[in-house]
Amino acid sequence: MKTDNQIVMFTSHHILTKDNSSDGFVLLKLLRSYLELDMYTSLTIHTESTLAAGEAELRNFENLLKVRKSFLYSRYLFN
Repeated sequence: MKTDNQIVMFTSHHILTKDNSSDGFVLLKLLRSYLELDMYTSLTIHTESTLAAGEAELRNFENLLKVRKSFLYSRYLFN
């Protein structure tokens, strides 16, 4: 069963494009990373490769959070 986040991601990826909605596009990328990270953390058995992939996705998620934060900061506090 898909979660609400998965449904939102799949239904909005054609609408929230980089050209159409840059704010939404950044949020969509963050949501995708979150779902991938959630998948890795929900595994009951981990191998070295899944641990490495999960750690890489965690770094990606952290970077996207920084991008989202700086995007919101520059867009809404300086305009």
